[in-house]
Amino acid sequence: MSTSKWSLRARLIALGTLLPALLVGALFFLYYTQSRNATIDAYVDKARSICLTAEGAREGMEEKWKQGVFTLEMLQAWGKEGEEGQTKILGAVPVVSAWQAAMSKSEEGNYTFRTPKRQARNSQNEPDAVEEKALDILEKEQRSEWHMIDPEKNAVRYFRPVKLSERCMYCHGDPKTSQEIWGNDQGLDILGQKMENWKVGETHGAFEVIQSLDEADRKLASTMMFAGSIAFVALVTVGIMFALFAIYFVEKPVSVVSQRLFEGAAQVSTASTEVSNASQQMAIGANDQAASLEETSASLQQMASMTKQNAANATQASSTAGVARKAAEQGQSAMAQMSGAIERIKASSVETAKILKTIDEIAFQTNLLALNAAVEAARAGEAGKGFAVVAEEVRSLAQRSAEAARNTAALVEESQKNAGDGVEASAVVGRQLQEIGTSIERVAHLIQEVAAASNEQAQGIDQINKAVSNMDRVTQSNAALSEESASSSEQLNAQATELNAMVHELVRLIHGSKAEDTSRMQQVAKRPPRDRMKPKKIQETTVPRVERRQRAAGQLALQREKGVVKPEQVIPLDDGDIGDF
Repeated sequence: MSTSKWSLRARLIALGTLLPALLVGALFFLYYTQSRNATIDAYVDKARSICLTAEGAREGMEEKWKQGVFTLEMLQAWGKEGEEGQTKILGAVPVVSAWQAAMSKSEEGNYTFRTPKRQARNSQNEPDAVEEKALDILEKEQRSEWHMIDPEKNAVRYFRPVKLSERCMYCHGDPKTSQEIWGNDQGLDILGQKMENWKVGETHGAFEVIQSLDEADRKLASTMMFAGSIAFVALVTVGIMFALFAIYFVEKPVSVVSQRLFEGAAQVSTASTEVSNASQQMAIGANDQAASLEETSASLQQMASMTKQNAANATQASSTAGVARKAAEQGQSAMAQMSGAIERIKASSVETAKILKTIDEIAFQTNLLALNAAVEAARAGEAGKGFAVVAEEVRSLAQRSAEAARNTAALVEESQKNAGDGVEASAVVGRQLQEIGTSIERVAHLIQEVAAASNEQAQGIDQINKAVSNMDRVTQSNAALSEESASSSEQLNAQATELNAMVHELVRLIHGSKAEDTSRMQQVAKRPPRDRMKPKKIQETTVPRVERRQRAAGQLALQREKGVVKPEQVIPLDDGDIGDF
């Protein structure tokens, strides 16, 4: 089972158990190593004592040779006694007496004593691989002792070198001395063995003590088993205590904190998502509002231009009204002259020819004046319609006067009567012309007021345009802040998601692979999300400023060409007061 799926409790218990177990294991290993090394050292000391005892026996025999207890003559005599004599000879050899003394108690002392030797005369003393190595070390390194652990035999093998003495030369010395010592010229010693021509002080063999470690290992294993049982009970007790501590003082508090963190992370994630969506919607609304404000600003600019143009037209209309008023005055004066002429026609019918000529000239001039008045009335537009009618009537009268002049012969009789009618008609026309002049003055005054109001309206529209521009800047700033808020909310959401993942990891660490089975975590994880609007990209709803202005200007121009521009179309706002204005 993978440890990554372990719960915090399992890990703490494992930690609280494994660490003491490892410590106890390390202590056991140290104890085992030290005990075994102490046993080996004790065995080495024991082997050293045995070898020293053997060397002591050898030195005792050497001293006996010096004291004359044993002599060459005795050996020569024993050599003639056969096998029994050979036994006596070997008993007189110091090194032989030494190993015999060591071997006599080997079984009782639980050890094996050997004397490995190169070129051994006894095949049982031929060295094996370990003994060959020991002899090389003792000879080359001139060591006084050497030991090793034989893993095959599980034994301590101790070696102490045996150096040749003067007594050893009797049998192992120069073969040339065999004649002098043993009475033969064949280089043989008293036992008939070939003399090796060795020198005093050389090392050709060693005392070896072999001690098995099986018994010591059994005792050490028994001690380790007893100590291990005690340690196991102690470890179980410590593990139970540590488990209780981990459950009540670590796992439960951390679990409570992790659950609260989990709930907080879920709430932060939900809130950040809602804030992000709200910020995005606010940014979209702010951008739409900015677009509307820019279109309004463009409309206000167009309206200001139209208002200024209206003011200019009103000024020009006022000037035209002044010209029309002067024309009306001239018409009134002409009517007065025409009335005098009629009076003269009535008073003097005798001078008909002269009057006819005068009437013809007056009719011609009246026709010109009427034509001029009609032109001026046409230029005056709606305000000059009434004056145009009067001018047309005057022109018609002039034509009839001319016709009457041409037919004056036939109409002389009726001229008296018609002259009276003409006086009355001229009086009426005069009064009408006077009224027209008064109306023209009133129209001129109204046009001046319209021009002044248009100028004031243009100034007000400029102020409104500036206010709308400021509102546009503020709205765009709000849109930018909303976008930054949305971005920050998205970052907060990402951090909340990361925190949620970390809390999941903490919960998994606490409860292991079964962290998802906890009821509180399931309730928080399955909590239904609130209804949210799907986030939209702000770039998809925004329209470039230049394009919006061009669109608004094009719409206004098209409506102006059709002559259907309305105030609420020029200022497309929902405010009732501004719409009424």
